[in-house]
Amino acid sequence: QPKRGACDNDADKGVLASQDFEEFHCKLDKCARRCWSDIACNTKCVQEKAAPLSLECADCFGLGLVCSVDHCKAACLWNSRSKRCIACQRKYCEKSFCECSGVDVPPF
Repeated sequence: QPKRGACDNDADKGVLASQDFEEFHCKLDKCARRCWSDIACNTKCVQEKAAPLSLECADCFGLGLVCSVDHCKAACLWNSRSKRCIACQRKYCEKSFCECSGVDVPPF
């Protein structure tokens, strides 16, 4: 279980602020499709393929991706940017992601 507010530091905030939202989301989507419900795989993929975040911060993203896969696979499988997918992610994953990361706006 990652600590609360894991991305709430200057280094991770800087990395996140420098990301193009659509490109970053596309990279996260690729991680989720490659790793499915494997938290360690998703965390590593986020760090290596999406953004060079700290392990604790990347773990929040990894957990968020697993949450999306576990709760929203049907809604998100064909289009992870659809309104149905985003609504599902917000319903099931937003609160835990925001608490874990300390980031107010989740990546969906």
